[in-house]
Amino acid sequence: REMEPEMKLMEAPLLSLFPNPAQNELSIQLSPEVKCDWIRIYNSLGELVYTKVQLNAEETALIGIDAWTKGIYFVRALVDGEEINSKFIKN
Repeated sequence: REMEPEMKLMEAPLLSLFPNPAQNELSIQLSPEVKCDWIRIYNSLGELVYTKVQLNAEETALIGIDAWTKGIYFVRALVDGEEINSKFIKN
């Protein structure tokens, strides 16, 4: 009998960034039932440009980015004790 390929469930991301690319405002949203201790955003030079302490489950942080320079930004967050790394593009 042929073995069936193992099915892997896709986990929902703990942290969602949208829209990406972004122009004027970036939304950061947590998955249900998770807690974020902090969020930090760095520009492409590694400079800290934004920080937020604590974001609760299903809460959305709206960040005004219209004055930021166009380019790639890196998001680091501590979610449920795990460091999450992501990025977005500012147009």
